[in-house]
Amino acid sequence: MIIIEIKKGLGNQLFQYAAGKSLAAFHRVPLKLDLSSFYRDKSRPYSLSFFEVEQFDTSLPVPSSQHYNFYHEPFAHFDEGFFKCPPYSYLSGFWQSEKYFAGIADVLRKEFRVKDQYVSHLTVKAAEIRNEESVCLHVRRGDYLQPGYEFLGVLSLKYYIRALDYLKSTLPGYKLYIFSDDIEWVKHTIKFDSPHEFISPSIQSSSIEDFYLMQQCRHHIIANSSFSWWTAWLSEKSDSQIIICPKIWFADRRLSSEDIASASWIRL
Repeated sequence: MIIIEIKKGLGNQLFQYAAGKSLAAFHRVPLKLDLSSFYRDKSRPYSLSFFEVEQFDTSLPVPSSQHYNFYHEPFAHFDEGFFKCPPYSYLSGFWQSEKYFAGIADVLRKEFRVKDQYVSHLTVKAAEIRNEESVCLHVRRGDYLQPGYEFLGVLSLKYYIRALDYLKSTLPGYKLYIFSDDIEWVKHTIKFDSPHEFISPSIQSSSIEDFYLMQQCRHHIIANSSFSWWTAWLSEKSDSQIIICPKIWFADRRLSSEDIASASWIRL
């Protein structure tokens, strides 16, 4: 049996579940989720219940080191030793690379579908976004400005200017859909000279609604955020799709960004 520790925000939880599911499938053993972190840290709720994720027994005793291989993620980039973990492993980490779960991508795309009960009222707006040359632009500030997030840091205005300039030269007739936890900063700081619409918080009232509408966009300019990473990864794929991400993901340069972006994404 593989046990994966689930913790922190929605995007982190998706990465953790995906890695655990992948290793369990590799060994053909059951997967269990350790949710004990949510009893210790009330700041972030358990969020996998928003998705069509298989429901696992999470009432687990603390596994014994005599019977389990405790494996902690050693660094931020892909760990070549991951699939060498035995089929009785407890995993703790963030696992932010598609390389951990590329082999079960089709399974995850089905399981990471937002349940209708949370987004059925957004059907009309979702259809509008899907039927346009839509571009999701995500700006993450909020918690990234708080103590404890210095290792990530807030992306510079220059990143968004470069990304918008790239779009102008490669994608005619697009419309921007703008999502942010600091929409007033975006309105007063970034100059838009193409059709655009501010979604947050004019239409949505929760993070899962943002997540769902971001996912409907054809193209993406993402932040250094696992939240927007997943909306881009889960969006409908096409040969012409453009996904732009920051070349440097972490403000702390000791952490490598080399394996976070998918191979087809454009790093700026």
